[in-house]
Amino acid sequence: MMRSIVFTLLAALALGACSPGAAAEPAPEPVEVVTTLPVPEVTETREPAALAPTPVTLIGKLTAVATFTQPEVGFAFDYPADWSITALPELPYATVSIYSPAPTPEPGVKTDQDSLPAGVEKLDIVPVNWATYEELIQQRHDEFAGYAYTAEDVTLPSGLTGVLFRVEPKTEGDVAIRVLVTQVNGTPMLVAGLAYEFHYFEAIAFTLRPANP
Repeated sequence: MMRSIVFTLLAALALGACSPGAAAEPAPEPVEVVTTLPVPEVTETREPAALAPTPVTLIGKLTAVATFTQPEVGFAFDYPADWSITALPELPYATVSIYSPAPTPEPGVKTDQDSLPAGVEKLDIVPVNWATYEELIQQRHDEFAGYAYTAEDVTLPSGLTGVLFRVEPKTEGDVAIRVLVTQVNGTPMLVAGLAYEFHYFEAIAFTLRPANP
């Protein structure tokens, strides 16, 4: 009798283990996780474009020229061969002044106004050792604050860059002013012009360049 009971219990357990209600829950299926990372933008690197020269007809295409060279500072420029020049080549940072010929005055016409004869253009070419390039530009803005003027970024044919200031006379009969600020071989340069009417300022100033070694 005891054996029958034991067998019956074992059979019941076996059947229970095989019945659907007692089946083990299936393991969850693995979930595939896909992570999408942002693709970094690829920025194309381009070399900066060379600045095109500011359109100016240089003096050599307008008339016969002479050339002044300051070998120690290392700059040169062209000017009309019939202009006068005052220079001290032995002093590297001395101002170089050039003047156009004074026209023959008409009878009864005054030609001396503020020490600059009518019809004459004067240019001073100044290598600077007392201020930086940026300081020279700011000084010109401060100097011309009371005038009507323009300031234009320019590129010379030699590749030098600078700022060209054009200053209008305050009153009729005053001289006009033009100034080019640039730098040659690391030396700041001023080209300052005075005239009642400019004809050749840019044509001369834009010939400024490093001197050939």
